[in-house]
Amino acid sequence: MAEPSPQGLSDKTLDDYDKLDLQECYTAIRSFLDRRIQLVVFFGTANLTLLGLAVKYQNCAMLITAALILMFFIVVDTLLRSNMTSYLYSSYCIEKKKMHKQGLVYFHILSHTGGVEILKTFDHLYTIKDSKELSKKMRSLLLNPFGFRARLVSTTVFIMAIIQIILSFIMHFKYDWLWFTLVPN
Repeated sequence: MAEPSPQGLSDKTLDDYDKLDLQECYTAIRSFLDRRIQLVVFFGTANLTLLGLAVKYQNCAMLITAALILMFFIVVDTLLRSNMTSYLYSSYCIEKKKMHKQGLVYFHILSHTGGVEILKTFDHLYTIKDSKELSKKMRSLLLNPFGFRARLVSTTVFIMAIIQIILSFIMHFKYDWLWFTLVPN
């Protein structure tokens, strides 16, 4: 018998299909996380650029456009996170069955604030045999596979967008900023 790896997994535990599936899941999850970082940088840069232009040109419409960019980021980020749920669940099932909860996804989920609750939900999903019920429960997890941390980011970005919209009206009424002008003062 082969020696167990440091994670408690012998080399003969996973069959070729499980290895391939787990490898694809790990690759997809890493790709999703990389894309989230790229999205934050892209939308953050676009927002800050429009804020700078709005101040330079004293333009309220640019402030609102900057806020809309943040709202669009929330939508794109939510869609990206929801697509990652199936990869997390699939790899968790393999890790639970073959690796006794000692894999990368198990520890990745635990590292998040809502990780224990997500693992409990995944354990419950693992016991469901009816496809319709499993589908319903999976959809309830889709919007927030990472628990509190994802909600915190979305809420913070949403509040920043609302502040920018309110600020555009304040600047218009109190400081006479125009809505559609590009004349620097």
